[in-house]
Amino acid sequence: MRLALIILGLIGLLLMGCATHAVLPFYNTPQWNSFYTGGDGNTTEQAVVINTNDDKKIIEAENHYLDNMLTSKGKTYKINTRTAYGVNGKAYDKLEVVIDNSTAREYHFDISKPYGQAMQP
Repeated sequence: MRLALIILGLIGLLLMGCATHAVLPFYNTPQWNSFYTGGDGNTTEQAVVINTNDDKKIIEAENHYLDNMLTSKGKTYKINTRTAYGVNGKAYDKLEVVIDNSTAREYHFDISKPYGQAMQP
């Protein structure tokens, strides 16, 4: 009986040690918030500008913007599609988002900086 309890205890410790906890980035830091500027993303002309030269951070910055604008206000969202397009030599991402499982909205992001304005219209 004592051996069984010891084995169960060790298994429990092992399982607790193996559990992974996602380490979330500190989104509300000036460093993260400086990744985007510009408009509200309603249109290409009012696009949210992604301010990084690291193309690997584009999606992180876009997701952070949505988290900051929606999740922090108690809303849920799901990205349905992500489309890259170009206008006047600038590169953009358009995210079609469903908010609170009911409202559809598009967000436009100017991603020209990381792509060196390489996309053609």
